[in-house]
Amino acid sequence: MTYKIIEWGPGFIGTRALRYISKHPMLELVGVKCFSDAKDGVDAGTLAGLPEMGVTATKHEAALLAVDADCVLFTCGDTSMQNPAPGTLGYEFIEAMCRILESGKNVVSTTPMQMCYPPAMGELGQQLIDKLNASCEKGNSTVYFVGVEPGFMLDPLATMLSSMSLDITAIRAYELVDWGPYDNLATLTALGIGCWPDEPSRPFVLEVFKQVWSTTIVEIADTMNLKLDEIAIWDRPVLAEETFIAPGGLEIKKGTVAVAHWALEGIIDGVPRVAIEHVNRMRTDFAPDLPSVSPGGGYRIEIDSNELPLSVDFHIGRSSGRSETFSSFDNAMYGTVARAINSIDMVVKATPGYKSREDLPTVVGRNAFWI
Repeated sequence: MTYKIIEWGPGFIGTRALRYISKHPMLELVGVKCFSDAKDGVDAGTLAGLPEMGVTATKHEAALLAVDADCVLFTCGDTSMQNPAPGTLGYEFIEAMCRILESGKNVVSTTPMQMCYPPAMGELGQQLIDKLNASCEKGNSTVYFVGVEPGFMLDPLATMLSSMSLDITAIRAYELVDWGPYDNLATLTALGIGCWPDEPSRPFVLEVFKQVWSTTIVEIADTMNLKLDEIAIWDRPVLAEETFIAPGGLEIKKGTVAVAHWALEGIIDGVPRVAIEHVNRMRTDFAPDLPSVSPGGGYRIEIDSNELPLSVDFHIGRSSGRSETFSSFDNAMYGTVARAINSIDMVVKATPGYKSREDLPTVVGRNAFWI
């Protein structure tokens, strides 16, 4: 079985998707949707740093909607990262997906991240599900959102690990990834990196954190049958002691944020019970006293329990093999793409409509052995 695929958004994540698609024995690339004049008409292989693939990128949506394809891999980057309400870039992405779905193509999407668990957005989340379902009904198509964080680490992975424990008192997940190589400077700025900690925009940055990562807090609370009193955020950025240029090209001036250190905590009776904490460094040698996963960076899950506490470190990449040439951020992006690509088979086979993680089988690398 071979699936015809359109890659929608050949940016930082999308170009990595093209590299996987080019190797996957069950996937055939039939189109690429780009958004810039510089990429329009360029071969997909050139965009991905590979030999030519015989498919050129186009800015023209209508032409791609007419192409025969089984699935669109939607990987556009949302630099605003706000909840996808009308007027936001994320909402524009939802509207584009609706047009794709109405054309009869299934969609697997890595954005907006909040769509990994729309109930966290309340009424807005249900409105978006209804909107997507209406388009799926018109096109007899299916849409599924997938990710790593949100979308894997704290929500499904931590809850699965919780089955090994009893008398749990708290669950905390850490993202300990090196952001330095990331070259989407607009997104880094939106996350407050390289900005002064007392800038007027800082409260908005924290609100963005809360909007995106409340997704994971609410989902795990719902899964674990917890009723949260509130979701609180704290912010403890580490500032650069000298000016430097990060590997991805962002200038970090002395005194600006060089390590994003913050946490979102689900509170019950004044005690954090479910939390996610980020320590995202723009240089690996910064803040050695803060949590880290060495070598390379990754994720950590801690389950506090009176009976059986657990701690799991999740390394992104290995200390040997090809992956050692990648940064932990690169590997997190490859992991996001892999989860999306490993979802295609079950999404194409699913009944029409918006699908949550509970509606489909667990995403596994069922067709990921390429030997």
